[in-house]
Amino acid sequence: MLIYAENITPRLSYTLDFIFKEVIGVDYFLTDDKVSFAQSTSQPKICYDNDNLGGIHIEPKKILSESSILPRIIEKGKWHNMSTIFRNDVGDVPFDFFSAVFFLITRYEEYIDKEKDEHGRYLASHSIAHKYGFLDKPIINLWCEQFAKEFLGMTKLKGQFSSIVTFDIDNSYAYRGKGFKRFMLSTLRDVLQLKFKALSVRFTSLFNIEKDPCNSYNYIFDSFKKYNVQRSIFFFLNGAYSSMDKNLPITSSLQKRLIQQCKAHAEIGIHPSYVSNTQPTLQHEISSLEKVVEQPVIKSRQHFLMLEFPRTYQQLVSNNIAQDFTMGYPEILGFRASTCTPFYWFDLEKNEKTSLKIYPLGLMDGTLKEYLKLNPEEAIQQAKMLIDWYKKYNGTFVLLWHNSSFNELEGWKGWNTVYEEILKYLNEDFTS
Repeated sequence: MLIYAENITPRLSYTLDFIFKEVIGVDYFLTDDKVSFAQSTSQPKICYDNDNLGGIHIEPKKILSESSILPRIIEKGKWHNMSTIFRNDVGDVPFDFFSAVFFLITRYEEYIDKEKDEHGRYLASHSIAHKYGFLDKPIINLWCEQFAKEFLGMTKLKGQFSSIVTFDIDNSYAYRGKGFKRFMLSTLRDVLQLKFKALSVRFTSLFNIEKDPCNSYNYIFDSFKKYNVQRSIFFFLNGAYSSMDKNLPITSSLQKRLIQQCKAHAEIGIHPSYVSNTQPTLQHEISSLEKVVEQPVIKSRQHFLMLEFPRTYQQLVSNNIAQDFTMGYPEILGFRASTCTPFYWFDLEKNEKTSLKIYPLGLMDGTLKEYLKLNPEEAIQQAKMLIDWYKKYNGTFVLLWHNSSFNELEGWKGWNTVYEEILKYLNEDFTS
C-alpha cells in the first residue's frame, strides 16, 4: 500500500505503524514524492493531503506535522454510526483518521488538562472519549476495522485474542511480618472500632493457627492451573513505609520468600511506590527487587494507577522498564487510550517513539467493587461485556486483581467467584 504525505514526520510514521502494522496487519510505503504518487497505479493508495491526488483521500489536520503540544478544539463527527474526532467535510473518510488515532493513543489531552483528583490523577470525566460517548469501546479498533473493510477489502484484523492475569501486591499479608509497633497500633485500632472478628484472626494468623486473610497465593497459583492461564505477573510494591505505601520491607525474609514463591509461578514486576511520584526512589525500588529475583525487572504498574504525562513514563524509560500495565482509569471501566491493542509510547514532549510498550488495562477489581459499587453478579456481567470487546478485536486483556481481594473480613465475600468466572470466560470462544 502506498501512502502520500507532504510532510513525513515522527508523529505520522508512528501513527501509520500502529494502524497498519499493529492493528490491521498490512505493509505500507510512505512517500513525499507528489509526482510519483500521482502517477503510480499501485492500489490501494492513500493521499494524506489537502489536495486529492488520487486514491483514498484523507484531509489532514495540522497535529501530525507539528512538534509542539497545543490546546485544540476537537470537532465531533460520525462515520458509519461511530463517533469520530477531527471531523472533515471533504475526503473519502469524513475525519482525519490518522490524527484522531494519534491524539487518543498518545493521551495528548492529558498533557494539557491540569485538573486532577486528590492523588494527582487525570479524571476520566475530562476525556474526549467520555464526553463524546466512546470511552466504553476501543474506538480506534472499530475505526481500523471499518477502514480495512471499506477500503482494503479485509474482513479480519491482525492477531488473536490473548489475556494477562496480573496481581498488585500492595500488602503481602494482613497481619504477618508487620513488626511490633505496627502490630500494636493496628490491634488498638481494631479494639477501638470494635472489630472483634478481625482482632481474633489477627492473633490466630500471627501464630499460624489460622491462615492470614491476605495469604491467597496458593489459591491464586491453583487458579492459574485450573483455568489454563498462559501469562501472569505479580507486581510488588517495594517502597519505604509511608501512609500510602504499607507493604513489608524487601529486606524481610518473609517478603523475600514470598517473591521467590511467586516467581516460580509467574513473572515479577515493580509496583512503583506512591512516594516515587514525588521523590527519586524508583531506581532503588527496582534494583532492590532485582537482587531478590536475580534478574532484570522490566515490567511495571503504578501504585494507585498514578500516571502523569510525560513524567511517569519518562521515569520508567530512564530506568529500563520495557512494559507498563497502568493505562486505565481507576474510577470507571473503559479504554483510556481508546484501543485494546498494546502500543509503544510516543513521548510528545520529546516528539519521539520510545521503547516502552503500553498494555491497556482491561479491568481492576477495585473499579467494580469500590468505585462502581457493583455486587458480584453485576460485576461478572460487566466484566464479560468488556472482555467481549477484546475478543472481537484481537486485543490483549489485562486483568488487575489484588491478593487482598479475597479477604472476606474486608468485604470481599463472593468476589472469588467473580475472579474465577472472569478466568473461565477468558477461555471461552467469542460469539458476536
